[in-house]
Amino acid sequence: MKKKDKKSKKNILIIAYNIPPDGGPGVFRTLKFMKYLPEFGFNSIVLAPKNAPYQQRDSTLLQEIPKTTKIFYSRSFEIRKNSIAQKAINSRRSAQRNIFTIFTPILYWLKNLIFFPDEQIGWIPHSIYIGSKILRTHDIDIIYSTSHPYSGHLIGLYLSKKFKKKWIVDFRDLWTLNPIFPSSKRDRFLERVIIKNASGVILNNKGAFEKMSEYYNEYKDKFTWINNGYDPDDFKHLEDLKVKPEVFSITHTGQFYGNIKTKGKFPRTPKYFLKAFDKFVKDENLPPKKIKINFVGNLEKRDKELIENLKLADYVRVWGYQPKQKALEILYMSNIALLIIGDISSSDTVIAQKLYEYMGLKKFILAITNSQNYKNILTPYKHFILVPEPTNIQMISDALKKIYVDYSTFKKEEFKSIECYFRKNLTEKLVSFIEIILNENKSSTSDQ
Repeated sequence: MKKKDKKSKKNILIIAYNIPPDGGPGVFRTLKFMKYLPEFGFNSIVLAPKNAPYQQRDSTLLQEIPKTTKIFYSRSFEIRKNSIAQKAINSRRSAQRNIFTIFTPILYWLKNLIFFPDEQIGWIPHSIYIGSKILRTHDIDIIYSTSHPYSGHLIGLYLSKKFKKKWIVDFRDLWTLNPIFPSSKRDRFLERVIIKNASGVILNNKGAFEKMSEYYNEYKDKFTWINNGYDPDDFKHLEDLKVKPEVFSITHTGQFYGNIKTKGKFPRTPKYFLKAFDKFVKDENLPPKKIKINFVGNLEKRDKELIENLKLADYVRVWGYQPKQKALEILYMSNIALLIIGDISSSDTVIAQKLYEYMGLKKFILAITNSQNYKNILTPYKHFILVPEPTNIQMISDALKKIYVDYSTFKKEEFKSIECYFRKNLTEKLVSFIEIILNENKSSTSDQ
């Protein structure tokens, strides 16, 4: 057996499917933990897939990974690389009939049967092999796995059992208790096994924590929550930029996930905002040179068609996906940050990452949501207008008018209440949770 590395700091094995150059929303929580863990006495040793087909890529994020971080890559079979299988899966979401739609129900059933708990199950075998090598050659103090995908937790479960290591499970979103995504008996069984065997479980907001604690009451002492947040370092390059005073701009960042339905409705959609905006600019007789909307992210085809039908093309720019720094630049140059959560049952257990960055950039926020959880977060921030009826076009239009007329009177005050969302502070909270777990039942932890 090889000698283990000498260490001056504690070592944490991070099992994460989403790391840079992935540029999607799932990467930032783990990346920021990796960035700040060394400041609190932890070295990050990361296990990630080498050939993951990330849909959004941002190579600039690689610069944020500390030089002390060791990354070990495992091979992964990905169904998304198989064009026939992927077309069959995608056809479930498409209205266009083709050869795949005929067999979609059967193919989708087979996909869910074989690729359990998720499409990334092909990541597990080689990751277990590589993870075992890491644990034999490095003095790992604790294992941390993060989802989605949930297959990462199966890797963590196996390694923690085999090497008798404490193991923390981080749910970036709810799994079986998520009302948007249906779950099976197999999902619920596996989630219970994971929670039962984990040393600690982290949720990413208080609403999710409360829901999980109620459902898994017998394991509630294992649970905590650590919010997502923002990193002031991400904003340093923005200081020299200036907002154009002649154009009033409203910006929404991120996707709407419009293909996801809840009770037959599209829960998060710009439809009602666009109709309200159309009413507002017509009522106020505002030309495109006076006011603009930015959508930094992809829109559904039906949303683009609505923009054309409402004759708003000169008012609206759809940027599509943009790297992190470019998205922040567009947001920084805007007057108003737009938050559309909609009327969905998950809104008290899912907090959009964009909200924290909106507050971090000290933007005035137009929040269209009936979620009490969002209201609780926004209330100490103060700089927002809340529209509690997401489908009320008149109410949204009135809010737009108030913001446009009164914007010059809004003052930027001290934002002391949002320091709790600094990524560094959140990492410190993670470290405190780790230390509690490591200090519990020390006698039961075996040296490898």
